Amino acid sequence: MLALDGMLLSSAPASAPSEEDGLRFSPGNLVEISGPDARRQAARLLAAYPGCPAAWIEASLEPFPDELRRFRLNWDKILFVDGQKDAAWALSAFIRSGDFPFVVYYATYGRDRELRKLRRLAKATNTMVLLLRDDPLPAWQIHSQYRTHHGKLELVRGKKI
Repeated sequence: MLALDGMLLSSAPASAPSEEDGLRFSPGNLVEISGPDARRQAARLLAAYPGCPAAWIEASLEPFPDELRRFRLNWDKILFVDGQKDAAWALSAFIRSGDFPFVVYYATYGRDRELRKLRRLAKATNTMVLLLRDDPLPAWQIHSQYRTHHGKLELVRGKKI
């Protein structure tokens, strides 16, 4: 069990993604999900931990993304941020705050220096950072990289979480 500000989060709740999906709540890790279903996979993970606060940052966020409507998300626990040109700053700020065990980021990223900083921040604040992309980015700083394939997650590089 992981205690978080008086809330108990089971390391494997009954509604957690199955073992074959290979993605669970993993504090302090930088995880990339790429492919057409990246947002859907991130929503699935958040839905598995309904009591866990999360920040969802996108460069251009639509009011209620279609991919997210299908899941039983606890809308009271997710803060959606339309970051626009300040999305990278918002990402760092939310991780640094330590108030959100999950931070989902769907905007451009990729410079080595930026990823090293994110990796250190995630580890220091015990935050799981989900980086969403259309195409995978070869980067050693990311703990685990997954690709969506026909609605399933496939580990591309790193350790299985």
